[in-house]
Amino acid sequence: MKQIKSQVILLLLIIFITKSLSLHLNMIHRDSIHSPTYPGNLTAHDRLLRISHQAKARADYIEATLSYPPSNSSTILSINAWSPIRATSDDFLYITDLTFGTPPPPKPLTTYHLILDTGSRLTWLQSQPCKQCWPQDAPYFDPAKDSTTWKPLPCSHPFCELRLRGWSCENNQCIYLVKYGDGAKTSGVLATDRLGFSSNQGGPEFVNNLVFGCGHENLGFDPPKNFNGLVGLNSKPASLASQMGQRFSYCLSPFISDTQPPNKLRFGDDAIIHDPNVKTISFVKVPNVGHYYLPLIDISIASKRLGFAPGTFVPKKVGKKYEGGFISDSGSSMMMFMKNGPYETIIDGFVNYFKPYKLKRVRQKDFDVCYMRKEGFSSYPTMTFHFENGNDLLVEGENVVFMHPESDYFCVTIAGTEKTNLFGAAQQADYKFSYDLAKGELSYVSADCSKDG
Repeated sequence: MKQIKSQVILLLLIIFITKSLSLHLNMIHRDSIHSPTYPGNLTAHDRLLRISHQAKARADYIEATLSYPPSNSSTILSINAWSPIRATSDDFLYITDLTFGTPPPPKPLTTYHLILDTGSRLTWLQSQPCKQCWPQDAPYFDPAKDSTTWKPLPCSHPFCELRLRGWSCENNQCIYLVKYGDGAKTSGVLATDRLGFSSNQGGPEFVNNLVFGCGHENLGFDPPKNFNGLVGLNSKPASLASQMGQRFSYCLSPFISDTQPPNKLRFGDDAIIHDPNVKTISFVKVPNVGHYYLPLIDISIASKRLGFAPGTFVPKKVGKKYEGGFISDSGSSMMMFMKNGPYETIIDGFVNYFKPYKLKRVRQKDFDVCYMRKEGFSSYPTMTFHFENGNDLLVEGENVVFMHPESDYFCVTIAGTEKTNLFGAAQQADYKFSYDLAKGELSYVSADCSKDG
């Protein structure tokens, strides 16, 4: 009886430890002191310009992913061949730390800095033999020296698509080629290995047999030397999000201070939102595209609905590409809307809101709605996104405008794009978002993301 009781206690303890273990990636804002690309102290004006430049670069990136004809193949990685990320300092917003492989003792693990991208599917890093790579501070990942668990992906694996131009099978190893819209490319071996994540237990926790690309030839990129690769988080099966349980979540703090700690990107069951106020909407399905389109119907500024016509935010196929829609993209620093369409209506809505307050309007590069700050004024408008089935998401005024304490003016953080609409990080702040790839759903609830520990 004692033995049975001990076994039951041991089993319960194992279950408790398993359930309490929380794997995550740190979401490090590029301008944070925790970031390897920390730019140092910035003036309010410089910070505003960086927000604008990053958002515009990101919009160009997203639009270029939709500007090439989709593949007729059901290949898991094929669409990534048209993702135009340049990996410059303007192209990304959040980075993370990851370890790859199992180094033989006493060799320590190397931590790599990778861009987090909800618009890409393939996770990859620069690897030996590096035939053509950009210079980086960390040693290049070397499977022969850095990992006893690294295995090349066989050509028979469903992630290996030899029908794609440039892909090949060499010594039963799948050689991938990913071309980007601006001419950049990465090529190397698809492989599986052990990846090390952060956890609530302190040190790293490991997940085995995850698929990623070992980039041997990486041309046309211009990243900081601290940058080593990319983490793909879109909805396609080869993305890290899909491999980690088809569910991920995050809760972004408003980026007010560069000293604030990183937020957390959670996976699997740990990404489920347990809150009675949670709302759920279905993603808009767009064939062969891995972006997360949301079913936006209308927008309100303060309490006034703008009254967009039905279908305004439905993605439309124009020739061999898609335009419009409303994409959830934490990689963009702020909201972006199409010019000669929703953008002008939204800008007019903000101008009309501020008229009664008699504020002095000022011009700032890249922003159309800016005013001088008036002592005692705090009536910044909310912005409500009306989704299908009566689901609303209200953005508080402080997340709609940029009002740095050192600045004597404020601006509405919205800019214009050519071909798509983006729901950016500034307006996603203080909401917990959970992406369920299997069900094709996004769940969200208001939260204090500074407590997302």
